Amino acid sequence: MAILHDYGDTLLKSILFFEGQRSGRLPSTQCLTWRKDSALSDGFDKGVDLTGGYYDASVNVKFNFPMAFSTTMLVWGVLEYGKTKGPI
Repeated sequence: MAILHDYGDTLLKSILFFEGQRSGRLPSTQCLTWRKDSALSDGFDKGVDLTGGYYDASVNVKFNFPMAFSTTMLVWGVLEYGKTKGPI
């Protein structure tokens, strides 16, 4: 018995997850309407602008390299195997 996977739905939910992890000033096109701008004054007391980036593991620490790796792997998977999985 073949198991069918909805790769389009998986990709959509993955992108939505990453969108929910954004930090800083959010764009007006933000799909998660309950999310608002966050951490806009990070680094202010030290004269450093630390706004933007992504949160990791539900904490208030931003890890850019793990997020960059995860995003790269998602995109690489679409580029490498997108045609074999059908339309998204």
